[in-house]
Amino acid sequence: MSLEFIARRERVETTSYAHHFEWAHEPGAGFSFDCNAAGQLNAMPEAALTNYDKCIDGTYDVINRGVLPHTVSYWQPAMVKCECGRRIYLDDPMTNECERCGLLCNGFGQVLAPMSQWEEDAVYERFGPRNACEDY
Repeated sequence: MSLEFIARRERVETTSYAHHFEWAHEPGAGFSFDCNAAGQLNAMPEAALTNYDKCIDGTYDVINRGVLPHTVSYWQPAMVKCECGRRIYLDDPMTNECERCGLLCNGFGQVLAPMSQWEEDAVYERFGPRNACEDY
């Protein structure tokens, strides 16, 4: 039996921006301040704003590298609705467990037999000797 999918697995990409300054005599080291694509600074502590001002006004011997994007991507796992109504994130291809009722399903949302019915080797391979369930 398969559970009802709430959301399918999808690739997510996010981009953030920071205004970068590099020490003139120490390449690769310096400051970066979170901002939007237009360079407007995000909220930050007073000490960070002081450093930013010193980068801008020339107090610090830095090279202004401008606003640079930083893009990351990751896979958002699929999500199914458990028989008890709770959501299960399918972030493991082999075994995913409902936090409320303990129902097990695989990465395709197919319900698995209770671990007590698994062969001893299957439990050991999946969970190892220290994490094997008590009732098998």
